[in-house]
Amino acid sequence: PTKKQLEEQKKVKELTNGLNNVTLNDENKNNGAQPTEPVKIVKKRQWIPEGKKQEVIVISICSHYGKEIREKVKKVIGKIKTANKMREQRVFNPQSMMKLESEMDDLISTKKKKKD
Repeated sequence: PTKKQLEEQKKVKELTNGLNNVTLNDENKNNGAQPTEPVKIVKKRQWIPEGKKQEVIVISICSHYGKEIREKVKKVIGKIKTANKMREQRVFNPQSMMKLESEMDDLISTKKKKKD
């Protein structure tokens, strides 16, 4: 082994020795007392087995949130449609877009003149 490998092995041994000396606070407290029993986890709900009852519950949950979901979907679809319309106007009729841009520039310049 090379010097570097020997040094790395020394460092690893030091770290493992240091880790063996580490104790948790809870362990120190429990050394004098009897170990406590593990805490049992109690299930509050069970999954409903497949069948008509499960279908009814899933449908009720979906219908509860359905209105909110539909509203969000409608808004997104509307935004997509308007974006597509704007894109089509620019692609198929670039002259109208240039005309609109020039009109906007004229309006902005007239506003600046009025302020001065």
